[in-house]
Amino acid sequence: MRGMTSYAQAQRRGKGFSLEVVLRSTNSKYLEIFTHQLPLEKIYLEEAIKKETQKKIHRGRIEIYFFSHGRPSQKVVIDKNILSQYNRHAQHIAKQFKVSKEVLLRNFLMLPGIIRLEEKESVNDEMILAATREGLKKLIAFREKEGARIEKEIVKNIYAIEKAAKNIRNKTSSLKSEQNGYKDIAEEMALILFYINKLKKIVFSKTNVPQGKAVDFLAQELLRELNTASSKIKTQVMSGWLLEAKNALGRIKEQAQNIE
Repeated sequence: MRGMTSYAQAQRRGKGFSLEVVLRSTNSKYLEIFTHQLPLEKIYLEEAIKKETQKKIHRGRIEIYFFSHGRPSQKVVIDKNILSQYNRHAQHIAKQFKVSKEVLLRNFLMLPGIIRLEEKESVNDEMILAATREGLKKLIAFREKEGARIEKEIVKNIYAIEKAAKNIRNKTSSLKSEQNGYKDIAEEMALILFYINKLKKIVFSKTNVPQGKAVDFLAQELLRELNTASSKIKTQVMSGWLLEAKNALGRIKEQAQNIE
């Protein structure tokens, strides 16, 4: 079981700079993925990042932030093609207007486009994707830790509902229809215990299949049967057991909103 509220970060380093990826996950009925501050020249990676996330996470609002720190080392580059064109034009002008051909190199170097600075190493595609994958791995570990905590709470409440349901079933088995304010609720109790067993199978499952929606659906079914049973029972003791079951079910419904 995985929770949906989590946080993680990952980092990749280069010469004089680093890339930090921060991931934050919050509750949502569906899977929503948002990227923030991805370098404009790398915006084409957004789709690949979303696909990578979809492979590993099925539900929740996922926000992924990218931060660049430091400054990559640079090198001086002389564009020899442009320099050659300047030189060719200079010689042509000198010949046409009969002026000296002597041209100092420093004059050429001052012309636009001859010299530029290039980064020796900068944030590349693989750095971004690798940091994202590492961040997702950490995010999932956080979600699983949160899920384990939620699972304990859900299991405790499932057993509380089951205990109340069995108490009612055992009590009603000794009563006759319409006796002591009791109407037959055998069908409702059978369905309640059936849904409880289904709920156990989902909660105890060790697969990575999303469980939140299934738990929420079964909680709705249980609530309907508990309400029907409540309308047929008037005795104080059994009404108290039903109230305990409803309270436990309310806690399960609340916790289901935090499950992937």
